[in-house]
Amino acid sequence: MQREVPSCYILVGNGLSGEKGGVALHLPHYDFNDDLLPVGTKFWVDLVHDQLAK
Repeated sequence: MQREVPSCYILVGNGLSGEKGGVALHLPHYDFNDDLLPVGTKFWVDLVHDQLAK
């Protein structure tokens, strides 16, 4: 997709080994760290506000 449309990825950590979310995505014990939802949401809202201000 990035070859066709300019874009970028962001990485939001999900937890450290031994903590909630500290297991790789495709493993059976993976548990998404719901506490990160406000962090990710704030990132996108701030980005939109920044871009709209221009």
